[in-house]
Amino acid sequence: MKDWRTEQYRWARRLGRITVRVAAALTLGRMPSFVSTSAVVVRGSKLLVVIDPIRDEPVLPGGHLKWDEDPRDAVVREVREETGVTVYPTGIVGVFSGRKWAGERGIVRVIYRAEPGNGTLRSSPEGEARWVPLDEIAHSGTRDAAILLIHLEQTSRAAVP
Repeated sequence: MKDWRTEQYRWARRLGRITVRVAAALTLGRMPSFVSTSAVVVRGSKLLVVIDPIRDEPVLPGGHLKWDEDPRDAVVREVREETGVTVYPTGIVGVFSGRKWAGERGIVRVIYRAEPGNGTLRSSPEGEARWVPLDEIAHSGTRDAAILLIHLEQTSRAAVP
């Protein structure tokens, strides 16, 4: 039996997408994009992910900013809500938009590099939280694989003296 909170999340997400599409049509495509934050959180060789119940794949934890919320504050809040882990942003991997990078149109994603802090790993209605091998996800066909390859390239360049 499916968790009712996950089902509620799925329906809310679907309704939200429909609402956004209607609003975009009514504004003749002039509606501003939504901003989202996610984090690349690595502990040893493991990456913190959430198994998205709709995409059925591991994704970087994160989500949309609240009105007037700072992106750094949003990424800390979203990762904690989705995984139970407190994170400390240390830099930006990049800013990405479009279907390829966000999974849908109208989203701008600010991807942070973050260090894990305290907290107990736990899942949420937005998906099952897990630590998985970073290389496994970076070389997969998942939406966030290309972002992880960029992160790996940046960290390998930073390691060279």
